[in-house]
Amino acid sequence: MVGNEINALRDAGKPVVAYLTDQSASGRAGYVGADNWVLGRTAAWFVAQTTARPGRVQVLVGNHRYQHEELSEAGFRAYLRERATGLIVSDVRVMLDDSGEAHRIATELLAGDEDLVSVYAAGGCNSGLLMALREVPESRRRGLCIICRDTGPETRRVLAEGLITVGLSVPLEATTQQLILTMLEAIRQSSPGAILRRTTPFEIVTPENP
Repeated sequence: MVGNEINALRDAGKPVVAYLTDQSASGRAGYVGADNWVLGRTAAWFVAQTTARPGRVQVLVGNHRYQHEELSEAGFRAYLRERATGLIVSDVRVMLDDSGEAHRIATELLAGDEDLVSVYAAGGCNSGLLMALREVPESRRRGLCIICRDTGPETRRVLAEGLITVGLSVPLEATTQQLILTMLEAIRQSSPGAILRRTTPFEIVTPENP
């Protein structure tokens, strides 16, 4: 298991810093990445602000084992439960980090009942979701709030086209620089101490600033 390996490396004097998604191993030296609970609540805030009617909200993840996706989903659900009681979050759908599976699930969702008002892609293969969005009529996309946890080139293009509402992601360059600094700090510690947690701000990209 990953946790056992992290603890073994710690015992061998080789600290491990988790990157982007945290680990539960008690022996980890630190974590560098976004505050995923806050990121999920931010996604839910956009859903609550941009959804004009009550309905069903669907969360998509890549894998249940990714802690950053799990925390993001939990924050998302918590916000809507507290602030938007007219929106019902359906059971999460897992895309298995596979574009074909993501396309199949998204196509099924978009072809389903009209109660669907929002989709939050908290992880997985956004390319499959974006492909499915391109394949449905503009009339079906109208009024849907689509949020992706990604601001890569493809997502920025579809933002400019108006296919999705907002993109949320961790800036990789700044986060990687923070990772290196945190690793050096962990190495320099004379003995294992408190877990070093370094939270980096996430990006919010809309159709107006792609």
